[in-house]
Amino acid sequence: MASVLALSRAESANAKRMSRWALWAHALTVVLAFAALVLDAPWVYWLAFGTLLGEGAAWWSRLQALATHSRAETARRRALLITSFGADPGDLDTVDVTQRLTDWARRNASKYEDGEYWSSTLPPGPTRLKETLQESAFWSTHLYRAAATRALRVFGGLVLIVGVAALALVFADAGEVGVMAARAIVVILTALVATDALADSLRWSSASRAAETVDRRLVSADLSDPGTLAAIIADYATATEGAAPIPNRLYEKCHNRLNTAWQQRQS
Repeated sequence: MASVLALSRAESANAKRMSRWALWAHALTVVLAFAALVLDAPWVYWLAFGTLLGEGAAWWSRLQALATHSRAETARRRALLITSFGADPGDLDTVDVTQRLTDWARRNASKYEDGEYWSSTLPPGPTRLKETLQESAFWSTHLYRAAATRALRVFGGLVLIVGVAALALVFADAGEVGVMAARAIVVILTALVATDALADSLRWSSASRAAETVDRRLVSADLSDPGTLAAIIADYATATEGAAPIPNRLYEKCHNRLNTAWQQRQS
């Protein structure tokens, strides 16, 4: 049977798959929108309908990705407690958490087993939990910050595209009212793509700040106090569950640098 950590990582990968679906749907919206600006009836109507379907698919995919990411993070926290204390603190809770995961995660969990996912070599107990939780908060702080910066750049590019599309719409020949209405719709839908990028940037930026706060609190925290432990874990849960999944390419790009930085910090 796969470990809770492997299940959580598989579910996280599933959330990233859904996020990529949303990204492709957004890309389809932008392509169809530009085509609608240069083509006339009847194609413009079909293209406007296509952009509507594309954004509907993107909205559904993002919603599913966020829900799946939230379940993955819940399972990951359970795995963190298990590896920190050397035993499952609540078997029934763990069963409930893992049963909420998708069939895709259960089928693919064996691919995500990693006995060195957390670097701590301390004996099980509160001190190991502190170091492991701090490592997670450290990675989250920097990954979310990098993701927020990238999403903000994407937002800037999309705003430029929307501006160009709007200018093209203003200076285009008036034509039929229906054609102009269809073109206006695709420009509006393209603007929605930009707002999604901005929303992701704001969520990741907020998550980065919250994770950094958790990291700093752990420096002097006494995790032998159950109240302190519960509060810090709750704060970290709030930081990670509300944000979108970190894209794979960004994680791979930052992995070696952050791994080296964490090792230097520990030494």
